[in-house]
Amino acid sequence: MGKGKGKRGGGKWNRGGKRSRKDNGKWMEIKMENALLEKFYKEQKIMPDEEFPEFLAAMKRPLPMTFRVSTYDGLYKHVQGKLKAKDFFGVQFEELKVDEKYMPLSRPSSLPFYPNGLGWYFKLGKKDMKRCKELKAFRDWLVTVTDMGTVCRQEAVSMLPPLLLDVQPHHKVLDMCAAPGSKTCQLIEAIHAKGMSSLPKGIVVANDADYKRAHMLTKQIKRLRSPCFLVTHHEAQFFPKL
Repeated sequence: MGKGKGKRGGGKWNRGGKRSRKDNGKWMEIKMENALLEKFYKEQKIMPDEEFPEFLAAMKRPLPMTFRVSTYDGLYKHVQGKLKAKDFFGVQFEELKVDEKYMPLSRPSSLPFYPNGLGWYFKLGKKDMKRCKELKAFRDWLVTVTDMGTVCRQEAVSMLPPLLLDVQPHHKVLDMCAAPGSKTCQLIEAIHAKGMSSLPKGIVVANDADYKRAHMLTKQIKRLRSPCFLVTHHEAQFFPKL
């Protein structure tokens, strides 16, 4: 539907918060400045005044691309092999023309805190990666393995809660605000830690109060092809007894 298409197109840039369309149809860069935000953080006194400019600059930097490799199926070995291969999709990183803020740019590396080297970090932001034609093969491959459920795009900070919970295959987990579903997928993978040879006793109940987000959540989780989850749509404060 035309209405839906237009809605999605507008939301793309609103989420990024970095570009806006002028009345003449051309894109303009949005200055990431907010006096009220700066005033609020200064009044919190969470850092010395001399460190505030560095703190503000860090908030303005684009997020790097981070993702996890799922061990839910045997394809993870192939994916890990591609990421560690000497010839990384034919890319010569020293020859890439990217913004100076990303220099020096190197190939994706594993996140030190994520077990078994299955969490990955790429310094180049998502938007700037799309602009780099030399990375098209890597980008297309990443989209494919994500659609297959072998890779999950997820911010590094979002990977921490499921790790700290230390979910075991026999646990029953209730995620009360689950959408869009990256942490929920991580929890389901923990339920299947022993592989697909046996059906675990545990289950993940993933809830979201927003109907559209719950639908998006279902689509995300179905990539794993797991029988050990249930998606619900309910207000968390009035969630019925299980």
